[in-house]
Amino acid sequence: MNQNPGTENTCYPQDDYYYDHESGSYKKRGASSPAGSSSNDRKESENGGGTALTALSLALAGLFIRLFPFGFILDFCALCLGIYAFVRKRRRALAAAAVIFSLFSLFSSGAFFIFTHRIGGIRPPSETQTEDTRSDSPETGQPGALSAEESERQAAQERDSNLTREEYALSDQLLVFFENGNLTDVNLHMNVIFYDGDDQMLSIEERYLNSIPAGGRSVISIPAPRDQDYAPVAYDHYEFIVESEEIDPSYECRNYGASLEIASNIGSDGSVLAAVANPAGLTFNNVELACIYYQAGQPAGITTQYIHDLAEQGVVKFSTPYISTPDGSVLLSFDSYEILVLETDYNID
Repeated sequence: MNQNPGTENTCYPQDDYYYDHESGSYKKRGASSPAGSSSNDRKESENGGGTALTALSLALAGLFIRLFPFGFILDFCALCLGIYAFVRKRRRALAAAAVIFSLFSLFSSGAFFIFTHRIGGIRPPSETQTEDTRSDSPETGQPGALSAEESERQAAQERDSNLTREEYALSDQLLVFFENGNLTDVNLHMNVIFYDGDDQMLSIEERYLNSIPAGGRSVISIPAPRDQDYAPVAYDHYEFIVESEEIDPSYECRNYGASLEIASNIGSDGSVLAAVANPAGLTFNNVELACIYYQAGQPAGITTQYIHDLAEQGVVKFSTPYISTPDGSVLLSFDSYEILVLETDYNID
């Protein structure tokens, strides 16, 4: 064969050289590159391309399969194989496409799963809690708020829990003391039902006790059952039904009994006499007072009286009451007494 001057043809024997895909050139075989390594490289390249193609196929399959959890499994496998093929530098375009499709399929599958379950009625706990609180307060429209009826009921329960009651059964009446632990004056409406031993009602007594002072005490007398001839009737037990309400100072009078100064003693006829001073400067149209008599520390009777037009000072006499005994009515004997201011009425501007 003729050769041009200055030109040298280079020939690479097939058995002495191999083609290196990584460097893109022919290299001479050495101890680390035995004969047949070129065919191994070709096989490795084909295997890497097969991995990338498999990853892409799995990613596409996962994209169209929405059945949980199979779609997630296919996407995850495609992602792992795609990353492996990309790192091994085998068919990087296919590997990158497999990774992109698998990630897109994972996110779209997750969004599809959440959307379908929300439509089906399954919601996150935060939304469920919000709807529950709204359903509990339909009138206010604010989560967690109480309705007007619920607020009133709660206030009544708290108010009643701050009221204490002591009952004393006398021969002809039931003497009931109330102590008001609330910060405002309280009105009471009560029904007292008396029963015999067969749980048959004997009588029902309805009473009102107004303006129990905040932090103070008041008392009321409930007559025991009597027959048509006004003779006492024995009863077995009784039941209280009490409703309370906070007074409204805009049209109801407060109890100013704590501001009054009361001096008292037992007169020559055995009655309790009291002088009431009013240093507050507020004229009271009526002041109702009660004198409770005690025997050996226990309530034994009660008398009520009024002072009208109390401006600065007034006086009142509590006549000793009579009590019913088997021998008839006798004058009550007592060893101590207590005076309580039940109401103070005045003009409200």
